[in-house]
Amino acid sequence: MSIVFDVLDGLLLTLLSLVTLTNARHLFTHRQMFERHVRVVVKGCQGLLNTDSEHLSELTDPVVAVFKDNVPNPVLITPLIINSCYPTWEESSAYADVFISDGTLLIFQVWHQNVDEKKGVFLGELRLTGDRLTELEGKIIDVLSSRPKEPNAKVKAASESETRSLGSIQIEYKPVPGEEPVDPLDATGSLILLGGLSVIEGRNLLKRDNGPEMLSDPYLTVSFRTKRRIVHRTETIPCTLNPKWAPNPQTATVVQLSAPATEPNPVLFVEAWNANPKPERDSCLGVCHIKIEDLDEGVQRLELHPRANEEDGVLKRMDGQLGWIVVEWKPVGPLAEKCRLRSESKRLGLMSGSDGIAKIAQWSPTELNEYLKRLRAGAPPEATKPVGTGAGGTTTTSALQGGLQTNSSPMPFDALTPFSPYYPHEDSNTRTSLIATASAPQHHALMAPASTNRADYEVGDPRLATVEMSDVVPIRVAYGTSFYDTQLRLDDPLSTLQAELEDVFLVHKDVQLIFHIGELKDVRVSLRRNGCLLLKGDPHIKLTMKVAKGPQRNLIFVFPDKREVALAVGESELVRAVKNQLCDEFQQERGLEELLEDPKEIRLLWRYNELNDRASLQYYNIPTNAKVNVARKPKFSFDQGKREEEAAEAHFRDEERRATSYRSSKEVKHTEHHGGGGGGYTSATSGGASKTTTKEYSYGPSTHTERKTTTVSTSGGGVGGSSARSKSADVNKRRPSPTRKPTDSQNKSSTSKPPRSSGAAESNSANQRPRGYYELDRDGTAIDDQELGFLRRTVNQLEQQVRQQTSTQGTIQQEMQERRIAKLEHDLTESENRYRDSLLRIAELESSVGRYQQLLQRATQMGLQ
Repeated sequence: MSIVFDVLDGLLLTLLSLVTLTNARHLFTHRQMFERHVRVVVKGCQGLLNTDSEHLSELTDPVVAVFKDNVPNPVLITPLIINSCYPTWEESSAYADVFISDGTLLIFQVWHQNVDEKKGVFLGELRLTGDRLTELEGKIIDVLSSRPKEPNAKVKAASESETRSLGSIQIEYKPVPGEEPVDPLDATGSLILLGGLSVIEGRNLLKRDNGPEMLSDPYLTVSFRTKRRIVHRTETIPCTLNPKWAPNPQTATVVQLSAPATEPNPVLFVEAWNANPKPERDSCLGVCHIKIEDLDEGVQRLELHPRANEEDGVLKRMDGQLGWIVVEWKPVGPLAEKCRLRSESKRLGLMSGSDGIAKIAQWSPTELNEYLKRLRAGAPPEATKPVGTGAGGTTTTSALQGGLQTNSSPMPFDALTPFSPYYPHEDSNTRTSLIATASAPQHHALMAPASTNRADYEVGDPRLATVEMSDVVPIRVAYGTSFYDTQLRLDDPLSTLQAELEDVFLVHKDVQLIFHIGELKDVRVSLRRNGCLLLKGDPHIKLTMKVAKGPQRNLIFVFPDKREVALAVGESELVRAVKNQLCDEFQQERGLEELLEDPKEIRLLWRYNELNDRASLQYYNIPTNAKVNVARKPKFSFDQGKREEEAAEAHFRDEERRATSYRSSKEVKHTEHHGGGGGGYTSATSGGASKTTTKEYSYGPSTHTERKTTTVSTSGGGVGGSSARSKSADVNKRRPSPTRKPTDSQNKSSTSKPPRSSGAAESNSANQRPRGYYELDRDGTAIDDQELGFLRRTVNQLEQQVRQQTSTQGTIQQEMQERRIAKLEHDLTESENRYRDSLLRIAELESSVGRYQQLLQRATQMGLQ
């Protein structure tokens, strides 16, 4: 059995060695390690299948699309050629510059009219791999073939026929003009493997595509400084600013030529590009330079910057805000040992500055190992280089010339180990990450050497300081053009942050959306579970808040004291329901108890218009983030209404009094001018006789009285002699209405005052009543003729308004009825026209059927004959 096991072990070792040799040979095959930048030109096609064979005068409208590695987006679409089975294209409009390797697959598909299964017709394809293109370098003419499981019967039949074919296509393969083809196996010697650079992801890249939902289509290229030799190109990630190539990162194999004059200090260029359908129009997103000698092992964060002599103004203005990329460097051979020792020296705090790094880089691995052993043993970390070991185990050193800054006191290795959670781990088997995973607070004290007492150090010495790790992280939340800085624990849910954001940005928590690096986060879980962790070098976690779009709208209510609150309301909610919700939410707020006590007593104003309780927000088309003012409805009291009525009556009486006094003054002037007395009509004759007639009218609801006073004066022929005769007559004396009852005031006056004679009463009333005085017999109120005229005019105006309104309403109804009748007449006319056209069409069809029947009969007769 032992012999069998030995044989099996030998076979296993042999297989492992063969696999290792095969992998090494495959690794150092230059055509597998490098992608070539070439130009593929579609020159033309010959003998394509005619899809319009039904029409002899019409031919195929071909267009060619070039796909790379079965990616759905083509790298090239040629212009459409109309009506040709032998199309040709100019190189300026039918070429694509692509990166290919031996395993790259290029598919040339020919379509009719459109490169689409629904809009176009597939005519054939040609598949070529990268190694096949290398063998057929130059002009290539090959026959088109059909796709597997082709649905088009014509194409399938033509591809399987022995006498027919789908035609052929002519392409051209050549290097890109202006770039020299570089063969890594140069005359200077063989290749030296330096290591592998893995591209993991990119963050916060620049947006270069136009459109609200279009971002960028980034990809990365890795090249050397000399001749800009491209050693790797990642795949394109469409429509994102945070591309991720994990969990299968794109690894670039970095090699260096053996001759020192060729690459004395190799520098890698990592460039980020935005892909374009036309490769020559790809736009740069930033570049970073990596010096391989200074590159540490593990995960690195590389900031992007504009290129030297950058002509793009956008990249110049956005310098420092172009984002970064995350890569992992795994050196091999002597470079790996050098990187490990340099990283350990940095951890020991031996270097600060480029001079110190340069000095350490000049040491050999053996010297660095000796130096690190001496440091761990407790020796002072001076800027010295070990040259050997003397008697008694003492180490002799020689001083270096400047550049290396170290601590002046010895410290053990454990005390200098960094405790920052953002420091990359040293495990090379596990992919490291820059995302911090902070744990519960821990306390670490920098310990003094074992040979030194802690009491020897002074109070405040940084070596005795306590480092406390807290799980509270700083956060910056951006909303629009403003931001808000706060702190939150890593294990607290994001919902605890929403209350603060509601007070700061006036956005209700029900419509808040929290984003981190363009990804929507769940507010019910913590920052840690959402992946919102602090990156190395960032001062805070960057979050973005947006308002959710949907049936709920965020409204900002402004109270009389200028206080503003946010509320999430459905667009179909009535204003009455909004008032109830507002009172329920904020009635307990200080200063709003009285205002929000009753929803019926508040008013909601938007754009100076009061919202109706029975209308919805969708009816008013109120947008989200709209400001709605809240006010109290004015309280109406009967006392206030009575005072307003009394004030209006007083104003009316003042106006009437002014009008009466004005008319009285005019009557006085008229009397003085004509020499008469009173307000009656006066006539004078040459014979000295004058006659004055006065008419007074009194109108009441039940009586009409006319009173006439006539005065006749006659003068004799002598001087001073005069005779007068006065005659007064009452016509239609006023009598009380038979239905009228005496009032209490009249009864009281009749009992309190003694009766007077009729003559005296008449004379007194005639003397006391002014001209134009009338008496209403309803309640005995006296009015004058001015007030009576005003009442008449008011009644006339009211009657006129009523007539106008009646006529207007009748006119509107009549116009609406006329429009309705006109519309019905128009519809009837159109229906008649359509009916008439239908009859004509039926007649034409009947005549056509008759002709066909005649032709059929003739054909039948001819066939019988």
